[in-house]
Amino acid sequence: MMKRFSKSTSSNVLRRLRAFTLLELLVVIGIISVLSVATVISVQKVSRDVKLSTGVNRVLGALTSARSEAIRTNTPTLVTFRVVKDYEDPSKPEQVEVVVAQFTGDIKPAGFYGSSSNAYFERYQPVPTIAPRLLPEGIKVAAPYTEFSLISEVTTDDEDTLWNFMATGPMVLTQITFNGDSAPSTTYDTQSGQWGGGFAVLFSGDGTMIMRDPNTIVSAEKSSYRFVDFDSDRQFDVSKGTGGYGGNSLYFEQRQTDRDFLVNSAQFLVVYDEERAKQDVDYTNWGANGGVVNFIQDRNAELGPWVTENADRIHFNRYTGLAEVGAR
Repeated sequence: MMKRFSKSTSSNVLRRLRAFTLLELLVVIGIISVLSVATVISVQKVSRDVKLSTGVNRVLGALTSARSEAIRTNTPTLVTFRVVKDYEDPSKPEQVEVVVAQFTGDIKPAGFYGSSSNAYFERYQPVPTIAPRLLPEGIKVAAPYTEFSLISEVTTDDEDTLWNFMATGPMVLTQITFNGDSAPSTTYDTQSGQWGGGFAVLFSGDGTMIMRDPNTIVSAEKSSYRFVDFDSDRQFDVSKGTGGYGGNSLYFEQRQTDRDFLVNSAQFLVVYDEERAKQDVDYTNWGANGGVVNFIQDRNAELGPWVTENADRIHFNRYTGLAEVGAR
């Protein structure tokens, strides 16, 4: 005899078949949470990698333009970097500006520009037909020191490389007043200021990367340094805080559009994510003992090894001057 099920019995069976236990729900929620966290981390890493890759590509583009311009005009041409800031809207992030500049032919004793240095200064000027490139927010560039006397003051036997970093924040501003339409004059707490130097990759007229142009050597007894005349006023408008340390200037001053600084010739460049560096390296105690030398030494000891391990390097073929990413 066929067994009959009532309508209510069938409904109870279906409900039992469709239901989840509390343990099953918790397991599913846990799996979803783990996957969500993994997805967020993965997206953040991809975003950082894309931003760094974009920065490297823009630096490479500027290097290619500078090398081509040097060959086209048979004139020494360089690529340099400075941090720029929107003074009208301080809430906007600072960014690194990549500038292509060319030798103007002007070689003057340092005294011509009011400097007491026993050297000659070569004046470079931005190439008007090559627009400056802005790197993504948080992407910075550094290079090894090779020229200025600062090396002997801050290096020790156990340091392989003295890095030339750009001026980096934060800086405590106690007063800002605007001077015309350009840069503000400021009063600031120098102990909170961070120092940075100028550096550049220099190409000769045949396209090779050089450390200095032999054609501009005026005297064997005097050094020859380069500066970029950013505002094209035919003057070396030196930053007030250079202090004679290889063109190093304070955080805020290096962002002023009417300030120039000496550029140290770079053998190679590194491009790195400063936001990531600040997660791994303690920035707070650099220069706690005061002075530019102590600051640079502290920064080099902590940030230098991190950059060596984590930054993307750009080297140059010694025969052609072509840039090579990741080459040693």
